Order: sequence, then structure tokens, then C-alpha cells
Amino acid sequence: MKTAEQTLLEEAYSVVETKRIIDNYITFGNIGNLNLERANGVSFPDNFVVNGNLQMRYAKIKHFPDNMTVNGTVDAEGLTFKALPKNLKVKRTLDLRSSSLTVIPDNLTIGGDLNIGYTYIVFLPKNLKIGGALVMPSTDIQLKDIKYYIDVKGKVHSSHFSNEEFKEHNERLNKYEELKKKLPEIEGIF
Repeated sequence: MKTAEQTLLEEAYSVVETKRIIDNYITFGNIGNLNLERANGVSFPDNFVVNGNLQMRYAKIKHFPDNMTVNGTVDAEGLTFKALPKNLKVKRTLDLRSSSLTVIPDNLTIGGDLNIGYTYIVFLPKNLKIGGALVMPSTDIQLKDIKYYIDVKGKVHSSHFSNEEFKEHNERLNKYEELKKKLPEIEGIF
């Protein structure tokens, strides 16, 4: 059985090792995949770019910078962090299933699928753009919780509603947002 001191030393070593991995990645030009699976104390620098896939399964994140870009897939299953950075861009799939996330930021752009199944996320943000499917089994998100038009190119997979129901709801939201934009023009007529 490990002592508290051994556990503390292992965690400290893990934080130092994680920093070394990120520093080496930057030193070699941010090229290729970055594997931080089960890493402890992950802290990314501002405006960080990953030119490959980012593996963060079950990692403990200390700092996520705003304006982060991943030119590949992000696998963050089981990630322990409450919110993603603002203006995150992921070129391919963003897998957040079974993570501790509670909020998805506005202006999130994903080139592939977004998987938020088995998370505590209860609403979807403004300006969410998904180039693939939206996968959200076993979440508490209902159609009534989707307040903004979502640009989804693929299918929507939910435990609470069908893809067709989502499309109808989403189209109503789109028409509503278009009418809101025209409201200043209409008000000038009266």
C-alpha cells in the first residue's frame, strides 16, 4: 500500500513529466500528435496549436488557454475539467464523453463529430459549428434546452429526441434568428 508521501511524489513527478512533454512538443515545432493520456497538471501556453491529434483521455487539466487550435482529433474522454477554452477550434472530432465538463463555450468550431455523451452538459452554446455528427446519448439535454441554431452537417444522436425532431427544431431556431436580425429594419417602418 502506498503512503501519502509516495502518492504526492508520484503526482509531482507526473506534473513535471507533463510539462517536459509539452515543452518538447513546442521545441520540435508543434508537429505530430501530442499524447497526454492520464497526464497530471496539464497546462497549455496561450494560443497553443497542435498540428496533429491531441490525446487527453483521463488527464487532469490545470490550464486551457483561449484561442487553442487542434488540427486533428481531440480525445478527451474522462477529462477532469469543468469548461473548454473560448474560441477552441478542432479540425476533426472532439470526443468529450464521460468527462467532467459542464459547459461548452460559445463560438466552438469542430470539423468532424462532437461527442458529449455521458457528461453533465445541459445546454448547447451560441455559434456552435459541427462538421460531422452531434453525439449526445445519456445527457440531460432536451429539445427545449437548445436555444440557438446549431450548424450541424451530420446526424444528431440523442437519448431524448430523433434526428428529424432536432432538424425541425433547429430550422425553427434558424428562422427565428433570421427574423431577429431583420427586426431593426422592420421597426424603422413604423
